[in-house]
Amino acid sequence: MLASISGITVAVVCIEIEQEKFIEFGCYLYRASLAIMELLTAESSPANIIQILQTLSKSVDLAKDVMKRCQEGTEPISDNELRSIIAQLEEVIKHMGDCLSLIPSSSFGDQKYAEVAIRSLSNEMRNAKFGISQTLAKTYKLDTYEVSLEKQLKEQELPTEKDLYPVSVEVSADNPQFLNMPSMMEACKSTSSEIARKHGKMRSSSTKLPQVDQYIEPLYETFFCPLTQKIMDDPVTIETGVTYERKAITEWFEKFKNSGKIICPTTGKKLVSTNLNTNIALKCTIEEWRERNESASIKVAKAALSLASSESMVLEAIKDLQSICQRKQYNRIEVLSVGILPLLLKFIEYKDRDVRCAALELLRLLAEEDDDCKEIISKTMVISTVIKMLSSSHQPVRHASLLFLLELSRSLSLCKKIGSVTGGILMLISIKYKPSIDEFASEKADEILRNLERSPNNIKRMAECGLWNLF
Repeated sequence: MLASISGITVAVVCIEIEQEKFIEFGCYLYRASLAIMELLTAESSPANIIQILQTLSKSVDLAKDVMKRCQEGTEPISDNELRSIIAQLEEVIKHMGDCLSLIPSSSFGDQKYAEVAIRSLSNEMRNAKFGISQTLAKTYKLDTYEVSLEKQLKEQELPTEKDLYPVSVEVSADNPQFLNMPSMMEACKSTSSEIARKHGKMRSSSTKLPQVDQYIEPLYETFFCPLTQKIMDDPVTIETGVTYERKAITEWFEKFKNSGKIICPTTGKKLVSTNLNTNIALKCTIEEWRERNESASIKVAKAALSLASSESMVLEAIKDLQSICQRKQYNRIEVLSVGILPLLLKFIEYKDRDVRCAALELLRLLAEEDDDCKEIISKTMVISTVIKMLSSSHQPVRHASLLFLLELSRSLSLCKKIGSVTGGILMLISIKYKPSIDEFASEKADEILRNLERSPNNIKRMAECGLWNLF
């Protein structure tokens, strides 16, 4: 069944008509496969597991047959037939959602987040709409098949949180373990342990906050490129069925192109073709995972900064926020809106120098290329605090202070505020004329002074401090 799902998710990419709907269908199937893996690795397998799996398997087989109609025909598919196919695929997803809803709560043990996740996915699948009108959907509705499971197996559902589905295993049609259920269950368990070991350190701060961290979706093995061991941005599948980061596998091919034998780095099989097929289903899933987790990660980071129980916790939280802010501009606005700024400003005077440096770097990221964010930051903080840090004996802190001040100086209104700090311009002039001590600091101080020249009052202050080559 899982091998069939893997094959279908690859096939949907090749369909050009109504591609968005077919990719959405592929994403649902892929996510359902993760839920199935969670069911198989559950410590307490439900009594109805065989019935659930058989029913899910029937749905997948039906989807496979429907997809063949899209691939085998030589004639263009008519509009009516296309509507029929999409309506049937919609029904498949709804039936699978019904099946997932019948997993008893007892199957999840103490892993409540897993139950919340699968219940949420089930509800979403049961309400899936691929843009088919109700009348049309009824016209082409599948012949119903019995889901022979007792109603009393349903237990009261927990409040759901949209789009969480925690599973940590790789879904690959090339893995023969998928054809053997006992072997697959053992493989899943060992894989989950390996993932926890490999990636457990990535959220060390959040693991100390279990009440919050339970809502963060774990990392999935399929997200990681076998070559780079990093989450993929542009996953592509080669002829062996293994998926890699495009840049990494392209470099691999380039490395061995003159050897006369290019092999798959994972399977060791010789490749006849080096064609790369974008794994759109996986790419969309990774992007959705990132979006779902960014808001939760910001909340966890805020909690870590509030508790500040250790330097390592604070540093990890700040670094997490740096990564989130670097991904997209909107995240910076969200970080500011949830009240992290006052907490962050405390840490620019923290006893640990690494924490001070990280806090300054994050402040620079928040202010970068956004005058509104600069204004928000400047109204909350005391600029003189940053000016004082320019004299730090710790070079990374000194550099981080200069880079943050340089970003603020790009705003005309803040130029006046920076220039008005007593001794600020004199300190910048002093740094500018000591390149032998710190060349980088000298260059950045010069850039800041040039920005400050936009204010007439600052020009006057510079002249009073002995800086005459203003223009």
